Amino acid sequence: MHTELLLLLRLVVAALLAGVLGFEREQSGKAAGLRTHMLVGIASALFMAVGEALPGRAGDPLRTVQAVATGVGFLGAGAIFFVPKSRSVHGLTTAASIWATSAIGLTAGAGAFVLAAGATALLAFVLRGVVWIEAASPGLARHLDKERRDARLAEERARKAARGGHGDGSADA
Repeated sequence: MHTELLLLLRLVVAALLAGVLGFEREQSGKAAGLRTHMLVGIASALFMAVGEALPGRAGDPLRTVQAVATGVGFLGAGAIFFVPKSRSVHGLTTAASIWATSAIGLTAGAGAFVLAAGATALLAFVLRGVVWIEAASPGLARHLDKERRDARLAEERARKAARGGHGDGSADA
């Protein structure tokens, strides 16, 4: 019973840390937000902890990590989509944050709370802080966010094509 309560504590820590990342995604208006990230974090911690909870059956933590990383990779892939009209890809950051959340859950599930908390802080900075850095440096933003720039160019080309191909109001000969 005492062991199970300690394992449950790991799940609670994973939920709280995953919630930090999920809250950021929610605030950014992303479909995979607070609940999704918390579920991924809790489930990942549970997969890690269940090997310890089963009496007489020591699980292989490395296999657990591999299985969760692969499985959550498929979940994250569902968040990625291509918009043909603008020729842009969306959801990459959300997919990566779901995948990273599973790593935080695994880490908390292994009982490494300080590492899990530090990784959460670092990931939260990447999700929120790097946006501020990009906004403060237009040159860096152009370099780091090529997908958005390409999408804008594709939209401009589509508008020009809709106006007759020149973009200046004149018609093709």
